[in-house]
Amino acid sequence: WNSVESIGEYAFSSCSELTSVTIPDSVTSIGKCAFGWCSGLIQIIVDGSSENYSSIVGVLCSKDQKILLVYPPGKTGSCVIPNSVESIGEYAFYSCSGLTSATIPDGVESIGDYTFYKCSGLTSVIIPDSVESIGEYAFFSCSGLTSVKIPDSMKSIGGYAFCKCSGLTSVTIPDSVKSIGECAFSWCSGLTSVTILDGVESIGDYTFYRCSRLTSVTIPDSVKSIGECAFSWCSGLISVIIPDSVENIGECAFSWCSGLTSVTIPDSVSIGGRGFEYCTKLTSVTIGSNVSFESDTFYAASSLQQAYTAGGAGTYTLSGSSWTRLSSAKAITAFSFEDLTSAVVGTIDEENKTITLTVPNETDVTALVATFTNSVASTVTIGEVEQTSGTTENNFTDEVIYTVTAEDGSTATYTVTVLVKTAAGYFTFNSVTGTITGDVYRSWERW
Repeated sequence: WNSVESIGEYAFSSCSELTSVTIPDSVTSIGKCAFGWCSGLIQIIVDGSSENYSSIVGVLCSKDQKILLVYPPGKTGSCVIPNSVESIGEYAFYSCSGLTSATIPDGVESIGDYTFYKCSGLTSVIIPDSVESIGEYAFFSCSGLTSVKIPDSMKSIGGYAFCKCSGLTSVTIPDSVKSIGECAFSWCSGLTSVTILDGVESIGDYTFYRCSRLTSVTIPDSVKSIGECAFSWCSGLISVIIPDSVENIGECAFSWCSGLTSVTIPDSVSIGGRGFEYCTKLTSVTIGSNVSFESDTFYAASSLQQAYTAGGAGTYTLSGSSWTRLSSAKAITAFSFEDLTSAVVGTIDEENKTITLTVPNETDVTALVATFTNSVASTVTIGEVEQTSGTTENNFTDEVIYTVTAEDGSTATYTVTVLVKTAAGYFTFNSVTGTITGDVYRSWERW
């Protein structure tokens, strides 16, 4: 054994009957997961002459005991990591299914990748304020973990860090964290609430994917992007408000959120394809101005008929499986009376929304039929009566208010005034010839 210089990756992996290992002083390197899944291993002994490694109560450490390298997978119960330890190596507690609790000493700055990977018996872990980062897969599939306090010192949470921690019920992300890695809390089926404090700038792809019991999430104003499938299949989520800071919502970000009933999207957000697909209970969407999204963003959102807007981006309607922006055009562009002796064409003042017509003397204005042109897809009404160009009679004795309703539901009103030409007065009498000339009209009067 004294000639052995290195132990390779996974060298003794799954040797379930192995209970003890002695590392000779000749060993200078030990690969990752060298003792992974050795469910019977309870101690690792290191030759006292080793210049690279040491052992503390059967736990493999660096020579200076500042780095915890391997915790024997067969050890059970709680673990209080010695105060001498400054960092925890990758895979250190890999597959330690009998570990029930872990106390990390103040001074440790990072928890490495795969550190507590599949420690299914772990129910609690105390992370000190000195820790600034949690590595990828650090607590992956720690199904017994019911709570975790992420300290205010934390700056980043790695991808898959708490993935499949099915016992976890709530989590608060402190304002010190700037980014949450992909799949960080995915498949946490027991998670019911998430509070993300102001400071987080991005929510990674698949971060809360398939957190089926998640009913509420607070997204702060600091978040700029929500990644692909970030909340996909969160079937318990009922409503969500996207803050004004968000600039991009990734593809399928909220797809298959079958319990989601309402969503508010602020100005200038870009939403990826299928962002809210199969949100079958979604009935209300408020969209701000300059929002852009794909035709399949709301694919199969079967309860949603219209997406209403507060910021002027437009109103969209579901046609089959695609969304089409409804027209906001609502104008009367031509107005006339065609059934008189000669057609009378109205003068339209678009700025003031008025239409004025002058009809011949003795015209009966109580039953006039207007011929008009209005914006495509709009409707025209007087009161509650829909108007048909060239068909509907109206009494124009007084001003008449026409309401034009655009396809998106917005309206414009036009005031129509009809004047009757009257011959009230000036003429010339030739006393020599006895003739009257004139037909000069003194005034334009209302009927």
